[in-house]
Amino acid sequence: MSKMKSARKLYNAIILVAVIQFGLVILQKFNLDPFFSSIANSNLSDTVGFVGSHNQLGAYYAAVAPILLHFCMPLFLISILAVVFSACSSAGAGIIAGFLSYAIFMKSKVLLIAFIPILIVGIFMMQKYDAIADVTKARMKIWEHTISQYFNSKVVVDYGNGSKQIVTSNPLTGFGLGSFMVISPKSQTEKVFGEGFNYRVTPRWEHAHNDLIEYLFEFGFMGILILFGVIADIIYKFWMSVKTNRLIVTFCSLIAIAVASCGVYVIHAPVSYFMLCLVLGLFYMEVNYARTSFTQTKSIA
Repeated sequence: MSKMKSARKLYNAIILVAVIQFGLVILQKFNLDPFFSSIANSNLSDTVGFVGSHNQLGAYYAAVAPILLHFCMPLFLISILAVVFSACSSAGAGIIAGFLSYAIFMKSKVLLIAFIPILIVGIFMMQKYDAIADVTKARMKIWEHTISQYFNSKVVVDYGNGSKQIVTSNPLTGFGLGSFMVISPKSQTEKVFGEGFNYRVTPRWEHAHNDLIEYLFEFGFMGILILFGVIADIIYKFWMSVKTNRLIVTFCSLIAIAVASCGVYVIHAPVSYFMLCLVLGLFYMEVNYARTSFTQTKSIA
């Protein structure tokens, strides 16, 4: 994708899909979904779009928000409403970060002024629909538990009926790819859920809902170094490139995804991971385009 000469059709496709999915979200909001129904109640719809999850719906619209803002500003409202309907405050934080980044890099005083009411309304809506304090408190418990397991290089896996197993790791390489989903749910006892924990009926955290922490758990210190290297490369390329409008848009979209991933999982969900790969590919394409444009301009001069 980074070698594409023109991606306008791709941007148009992203916008079109975002609009189509929002149409389904509206139908779901009014319990008129013609395709899907809630697992809990077959007579009810659930506001999950085509992706089947509140969090992933929010993460998706956080990713496309800067693109909608740039190419068709009125459609930016779609992202805001979709995240409100999804009740995903992490995605809301992602949209706010993406919007602020866009306003700063575009040097738009109007958008910077508009950011203040958007931030106030965003915080109010997130607290009303998602109970930020309770959600953050619950997530922080699993984050603390996961980080502690990594630094101790040991996890006590409880299989029930008194059967337990100790799994160890090397801090340099972590517990291994995909290990969180296999190991962690069976180790989240009273340290995460408190007293009265019941092994049979209490649901578990299949993911840490923070990609950085889960990445640390699975890949260790060496993995974190590689990840930070990739992030540094993205920032360096953006910093050194001519700031074309579309380069700024893709970079702001990556910022929105990164912020959202601190409260929901992106890498382990197909639609969110696809959007990350898509936006990253577009970013590298825009970097190449910015370099070509700068070289041609310099040659003409």
